[in-house]
Amino acid sequence: MLTQKPADKTNAAFHIWEKAQSEFDANVPQIITLTSQIEGESDAATDFLTGKSELHETRGEFLDVWKEVNGDDEFEGYTHPSWEPKNRQDRIFYREDLKPVRADISGHCENVIASCSCFLYVDFEIM
Repeated sequence: MLTQKPADKTNAAFHIWEKAQSEFDANVPQIITLTSQIEGESDAATDFLTGKSELHETRGEFLDVWKEVNGDDEFEGYTHPSWEPKNRQDRIFYREDLKPVRADISGHCENVIASCSCFLYVDFEIM
């Protein structure tokens, strides 16, 4: 699993993708987690990692777990802030060698601030 949390999410996503390419082993499933504390940052990185946009003449080929499992549901995978989630700032990406069977969010805290974000978790079936 590759995780990084620098300031520029789009370039960070490119570097994570580069690292995933250099360490690619067909026998090991790849998962990337992406978190952001700035609204909108994750969208640009998501577009690159999922191949919707190009960076340095490259497109990612990962799938967005939430979208693959839940589609465009009413909550859209919101994780931030935990007391009233309205932003999708935490994401998990994977390659097609895995099959996500469940993606959900926990940690919603009404009237209590236990954490700034809810937790996004996924169950995978390894194919």
